[in-house]
Amino acid sequence: MSLTSFLPAPTQLSQDQLEAEERLRAQKSYSTALVSSRREPPPYGHRKGWVPRSLEDFGDGGAFPEIHVAQFPLEMGRKKKTSNALAVQVDAEGKIKYDAIARQGQNKDKVVFSKYTDLLPKEVLNQDTPELQKPDEEAVKRADGEDPGRPGQAGVSKDRCCHACKSCRQTSSCAVHQIHPVPAGGGF
Repeated sequence: MSLTSFLPAPTQLSQDQLEAEERLRAQKSYSTALVSSRREPPPYGHRKGWVPRSLEDFGDGGAFPEIHVAQFPLEMGRKKKTSNALAVQVDAEGKIKYDAIARQGQNKDKVVFSKYTDLLPKEVLNQDTPELQKPDEEAVKRADGEDPGRPGQAGVSKDRCCHACKSCRQTSSCAVHQIHPVPAGGGF
């Protein structure tokens, strides 16, 4: 007496039995198939009216020179279809970031203001930061000393200006020339 004699027959097949049945079914369908699954072009001389449209029509070869239509075997020469669609980006709160549309085609480092709140001045959180403090007297004097347009050198730059034009070289005094538009002129 064995245990299998007391147990009922199994209702489901094991994995090995399922694979064996699948193999038998595949062999049976392969031998009884009337049409092959591989499409081939008609034989040479019988291609009148036949135009290759899909990749299967070309098989693993090239184009058919006797058929005078645009042919793209293995998708060679066909223009790629590109899309300029943007992926949806969301912020930390789950709201859609619409500034990606404004940034499209721009430099990635360029600052783009896409919301009204970007244009509002930011609140100063700490007024004791060194950038917000008034400069001391020494810093002001240092900045004045580095300035090329300080009052002590105004005459030197004026002389340089006068020597740049031919009319000022003859006279020692500089004159200011004002240009006014003429209403009868073409650019007015």
